[in-house]
Amino acid sequence: ENDRFLVTCRFAGYNRAGISLGPGFREFHVQALNETDQQRFIYDWFTLVYERLGKNSQAADKAGRLLQKLSLSEYQTRKMRELTGNPMLLTVLCLVFHDNEDLPKRRSEVYAHCVKVLLEHWRKELYAAGAGSVPRQPLDAEAVEEVLQQLAWWLHSEDQRTSASLDQLAAQTEQVLGGLQPGVRQNLTGLQFLDRVREETGILAGEANGELSFLHLTFQEYLASKFAIANAQGEQLAVSAAASDWWKETALLSLRSTRPFCSSFFRSLLQQSGLEQRPDLLEQCLNEAKFVDAEPFVEIVQQARQQPQRAATVLTMLQNRGRQLPALADAAAELLESGLRDLQSGPVAQRLRQAACELLLRADRKLPAMARGNDLATSYDERLQISFVQIPAGAFQMGQGSTDGDSPEHPVRITRPFLLATTPVTNAQYELFLQANSAVKRPDYWDDRRFNQPQQPVVGVSWDDAVAYCTWAGGRLPTEAEWEYACRAGSSGDFCFGDQQEQLPEYAWFRDNSGGTTQPVGLKLANAWGLQDVHGNIWEWCADWYAEDWYSKSPVDDPEGPRKGQRRVLRGGSWGGSSVSCSAWFRICDAPEDRDCNFGFRLARTLPPDP
Repeated sequence: ENDRFLVTCRFAGYNRAGISLGPGFREFHVQALNETDQQRFIYDWFTLVYERLGKNSQAADKAGRLLQKLSLSEYQTRKMRELTGNPMLLTVLCLVFHDNEDLPKRRSEVYAHCVKVLLEHWRKELYAAGAGSVPRQPLDAEAVEEVLQQLAWWLHSEDQRTSASLDQLAAQTEQVLGGLQPGVRQNLTGLQFLDRVREETGILAGEANGELSFLHLTFQEYLASKFAIANAQGEQLAVSAAASDWWKETALLSLRSTRPFCSSFFRSLLQQSGLEQRPDLLEQCLNEAKFVDAEPFVEIVQQARQQPQRAATVLTMLQNRGRQLPALADAAAELLESGLRDLQSGPVAQRLRQAACELLLRADRKLPAMARGNDLATSYDERLQISFVQIPAGAFQMGQGSTDGDSPEHPVRITRPFLLATTPVTNAQYELFLQANSAVKRPDYWDDRRFNQPQQPVVGVSWDDAVAYCTWAGGRLPTEAEWEYACRAGSSGDFCFGDQQEQLPEYAWFRDNSGGTTQPVGLKLANAWGLQDVHGNIWEWCADWYAEDWYSKSPVDDPEGPRKGQRRVLRGGSWGGSSVSCSAWFRICDAPEDRDCNFGFRLARTLPPDP
C-alpha cells in the first residue's frame, strides 16, 4: 500500500488522449531545458558521440562553437528556443551542427538537414570508425526519403499510430519501390529495403513488440508533411488539422512550402466547421506559413453577412497584416462603410466591427465616421505594435458594498484623460522588449507551449518586470482607480455590460470557457470604450500598493493607492478564475516579485497637459 507509481507521457500525447489520471496522482509538467541545462547537454552530447567517432579532442571546441552560435540574437527567437529547450530536438540540432555549422533557424529546415545527415552521412562515419560494415552499394538517399515519406503519411493517417508490423510497412514500401528503376531499387524486396534503411540510417527503430517506428514522432510528422507537399495534399491536410490536433504539427511544417500549397491549405482551412473555436490553430498556421495571400481571407470577409463570426475571427487573427495584405484592408473598409446593414445588431456584429476597426487602425487606414461605435480617439504605436484608446476624464463609484477589501463603494474622479492599451501586452509585443534588452530575464512560462503563442497575453511577469517594460515603452501601469474606471466604461454593474452574468462568456475567458489556459487577446467583445479582455484571461498588475482598508480613506481625485505596502494590486480575473473574480470591482494582491501563469499587465500612458 506504500508503493508509488510514476506515469510519464509526452505532453502532446497526454493532451490528445483526453485522460486525467485522477486525484490520486499529482500532475507535473516537465519544463523546457534552461540555458544551464542546454550547455551541459550539448557538451555531454559531443563528448559521447565524438568519443565513439574517435574525435575526442574536437568535442569541447565543437560544443563551444554551437553554444556561441545559439547565443546570437538571430537564434533567440521563440521557435528556436522551442528547439533548444527540448532534449530530443536539441539532439537534432547537435547532429545538424556536427555535419554543417551553418545552422538553420526554422524547424522544418533543421529537420530537413537532420534527415539528410542521417540518410547520407551519419552511418557512413560510424562505419568508417569501425562500428559496422559498409554495404557494397549505398542506398539512394532520395529513394529512401520517398519511402519514408510514404510510411510516415500512412502511419499518421490513423490517430495516434506511431508503429506498425514489418509486414504492413513492407507493403507500403513496395508501393514506392515498384516505381523505381531496378538499379535504384537494387532488386530488394520491401522487407529487405526496410532492413537496410534501419541499419544504415537509424531513422527507423524496432519496438519491444516487434513493430517498427520512426526514431521520434518528430520525424514522422516532418516526413508526413513532405509527403503532403509532394502529393499536393494541402486541402486534405487542412481538413485533418481542423479535425484533430494529431495533424497540427504536420500541417505547420508543410506550410514552409510553395505559394499554391499554402493558398490551397488556407482556402480549405477557412471552410472547416468549428474554426471559430480554434483561433490558436489559425494563428499558428499564419505564423508558420511562408506565403499568406489575401484572396482566401478576403473571400471570408466578403461573406461576413453569411458567416459573421468566422469573418471576425479572420480579421482578428490578421490584424497586423493590413499593410502586407492591402486587399484585406480594403475588404475591411468596405465592410465598415456598408454599416454592416445586413447584420442584426448584437454581440457578433459588435465583434466584427471592432476587428475590422483594429485591422484598419494598424494598417494606418482612415476609419469611417463612428465606425467603432464611440467617438473616443484611438492611436497605434507601430514600434510597440500596440493600439491605444484615449480614456476621457470622468467620475464613477469605485468598489462595491459587501466584500472585505472591495468596500466601501466610494466616489472617485479621474481628472485627466489618459491612454490605455486596448488589450493586455502580448507575447509578441513583450518579445520586442526582450530583443531590445538582452540582459532582461525572460518571463516564467516563456517556453511553456500552453502560454507562449504570439497573441496570447504575456504571463509569468512580476510587477517589477511590468514596470520595466512600461518604462521602456514610454508608459506606465494604470492606477487601480484608472483601471476600474476604464473597465467599467460607464457601467455601474458588476461588469462592463451590466449585471447579467450569463453574458460574461461573450466578453471574457474564465474557468468555464478558457480550456485551461490563456487565449489570444482580442477575441472577445470590447467594452463601450473599445477595451478588450478587461474581464478574464489574465490578472493585470496595477501601479498601486494594496491595503485592505484603503477604500475607507482614499481621496476622491486621482487616487494612487497607499504610499507603501508589501503587495501590489491585480485586477480583472483570469482564465482559471470564477465569474465573480472577473467583476469590475474584484481585487486581489500579490508580492511584486511574484511571477504566475495568471499574471500579466496592460500599458497606460499619461497625456501631456493641454497647451
